[in-house]
Amino acid sequence: MQKKLRSLYTDPLYRNSLALMLNSAIGAFFGLLFWIVAARTMPAKEIGLATAAISAAALIVGLSKLGLDAGLVRYLPESKNKNGLYSTIVMVTLVLALVLAAVFMLGINIFSPALSFIREGWFLPVFFAYIAVVSIYSVQNIAFISIRRADLSLIQNLGLEKEYRSCAIDRREGRW
Repeated sequence: MQKKLRSLYTDPLYRNSLALMLNSAIGAFFGLLFWIVAARTMPAKEIGLATAAISAAALIVGLSKLGLDAGLVRYLPESKNKNGLYSTIVMVTLVLALVLAAVFMLGINIFSPALSFIREGWFLPVFFAYIAVVSIYSVQNIAFISIRRADLSLIQNLGLEKEYRSCAIDRREGRW
């Protein structure tokens, strides 16, 4: 039995499938846990505003990809210049995400007046930093999957979950 499991893990198809399933399950678990803790410790209005801000950021990053992530999955494995292709897609996605975020900030009173608090104080640089990190992170995740190394994507996500938990603990204890 152990030999059979080991042979399945050495097969890239099974290893990547397992990593992607674990990635989804762990992400869903920690996401649920985060929102349960947030719902218990924060007012409903703040939860709603945070959800709307996260959704706006996800929309901005999703639009900034322009389908290049699908192209990365298709062309990265056979590309002669993998670094060049990856770097180009990261930079295009990042620049477009930041431009779309700036447009969103300029029109926030039209798009979502309730989120206008993002333009105040430290929220603005944090919002832009969040968009930049998520933009790069999402392209990197797709790159790992496209080179048949979804296990690296899982490791990256586990590290990010640790950072989320650390930030939540710091926030709860009033460190920031």
